[in-house]
Amino acid sequence: MTEKKTEALYHTIFEHAVEGIYLVTPGGEFVAANPAFALIFGYESPEELATDISNPWAQLYCEPEQREKLCRILMKKGIVTGFESQAYRKDGSMIMISESVRAVRDKKGGVIYFRGSVRDITLQQQNAEACHENETHIRLLLEQAERNKDILLGIIDEVCVSHRTMENIFTTLVRDMVNALDSRRWWTRERSQRVASHALTIAEDMGFHEDEKRMLHFGALLHDIGQSVFYDELVDKPVKLTSDEVELIRKHPEQGAAVLTEAKELRDVLPLIRHHHERMDGKGYPDGLKGDEIPLGARIIHVATTYDSIITDRPYRPAQGREYALREIARCTNTQFDPKVAEVALRVL
Repeated sequence: MTEKKTEALYHTIFEHAVEGIYLVTPGGEFVAANPAFALIFGYESPEELATDISNPWAQLYCEPEQREKLCRILMKKGIVTGFESQAYRKDGSMIMISESVRAVRDKKGGVIYFRGSVRDITLQQQNAEACHENETHIRLLLEQAERNKDILLGIIDEVCVSHRTMENIFTTLVRDMVNALDSRRWWTRERSQRVASHALTIAEDMGFHEDEKRMLHFGALLHDIGQSVFYDELVDKPVKLTSDEVELIRKHPEQGAAVLTEAKELRDVLPLIRHHHERMDGKGYPDGLKGDEIPLGARIIHVATTYDSIITDRPYRPAQGREYALREIARCTNTQFDPKVAEVALRVL
């Protein structure tokens, strides 16, 4: 490539870059700025910017000490990356910027000018602050949930309404809340999280897309919430349950779905919770669904929860091991478990 073509290419990149790019002398006087740089500071063009601003380091920074700190680092190290500070726009408003600046030197090592790039991170900062405030609020709600399970419904409803766009925070809250409930007894500690991990491992191999995996994740975390909230004395019973007690326990899938009915963001999860004990042969509960009538996610959770139940200790028996669990899944395929789900489970669990 000829020198002329190279120069034209650099000029094109400079003019059309998304980030603001500028060159200044060691004294802070403008050498050049691209259109993106001008727009960040509220000017329509570099020419308009140059008319008002002759020394950006002296005129754009809100805090002189930050400008001086940047200059000290540059003179000492020759490069600064991700330096954050407040700056003024043309209309007098303030923005947060992130700068990366490098010293360009001559053959003798003297600084000819500084080349910098600038990003407006005002919105990013505001979102981070809002996220922190909301996370603090959620942690307080979680502490309340650990002290009193009766406020569980109110917490879920408030989280769903207030944080529908904060998926990661919401997922963390659900996981921590379920873990708090699971941690009340030694043998269920982190059980729901393990079941969710088993279910997602199966779903990943079956080619679930992200939205499907997200719903399955929530469904697996919350699958036994009805049991956690309503049947403490039966769940902890160290001996075989009576037939009446078994019937009561069998209500936990529909009770769990009922708990979350008002949480609109979880409406697609409710069928997974309600039907995770249905069987392929129609002998499951609560509705006696069979085959493809059972949501696929519920069929996956059924295998995942059975696997975890077998490989962990219970009040009435010790853990029975992975190999035994896989044999049971294979033995009950087509009657209790979906054969496609079971096939994957036997391969990946």
